Amino acid sequence: NVFFLPTPPQGNYSVEIFSNHEGVYTVNLATFKENGEFEVYKRMEAINSTDTEHFGIQYSQTELSIVTHAVTFDSFKEDIGALRDIQEIKNFGIYISILTKAKIASIMKNIKPEVTQKILMSILAELNAQRGKGITEDAYQTLLYDVTFLKTHL
Repeated sequence: NVFFLPTPPQGNYSVEIFSNHEGVYTVNLATFKENGEFEVYKRMEAINSTDTEHFGIQYSQTELSIVTHAVTFDSFKEDIGALRDIQEIKNFGIYISILTKAKIASIMKNIKPEVTQKILMSILAELNAQRGKGITEDAYQTLLYDVTFLKTHL
């Protein structure tokens, strides 16, 4: 689906993505400046019929537009489950391993953030090792974004 909003005024916008079908989707958000330059934000995400994804856009006709898609530990765990449900995480052992690490990291984030960082690095290493094997490329890209966001926003 494509949505086009010609010449919107500067300001904050909210985009919600939902579906009646389970799967991985890609969101491409392009913002254009009045001089013709544009920026593209691309994000892959797992979704099922009970999810709604939210994106924020601070749109500017003259400056850099900012797209935000906040990841929480809860949304990270939901992504892991959704990706397993649609067989993007192919191996049950890998699913349990990543989900368990995500749960422990979530618990530790307020107690020992440095431990959470190490756990997130361990998840990254596992994602890299399983990329294209027990985890599809779509799942890899989705979870890579989640982990990277969580690491930088602890």
